[in-house]
Amino acid sequence: MANRKTTKTNTRKRKVRKRQIKKNALKPKEIRFCLLFAAEEDCFGNGTIAYQKAFSTKKNPVSWISAKSSAWRLLQKPAICERINKYLEEMALNDQF
Repeated sequence: MANRKTTKTNTRKRKVRKRQIKKNALKPKEIRFCLLFAAEEDCFGNGTIAYQKAFSTKKNPVSWISAKSSAWRLLQKPAICERINKYLEEMALNDQF
């Protein structure tokens, strides 16, 4: 009986770790947002424009208000800030974001 409990516990811990790794991984559009925010001349430091360029499609454009709030939400994530800092360091522009 003790082995079953430890096996179930270990399985649960593995599932939780996998979920945590997935949460920390950035999606392709989020990576594009970071790159646009940090490197693109048109939207350098402007989260709203970077969000619109990264997430808009021809069929589904993102409104200014939606982009503004969504960009703010993205910039609160530590993984996003780390990626932006990485890009800024590569360009020798970083004073920590």
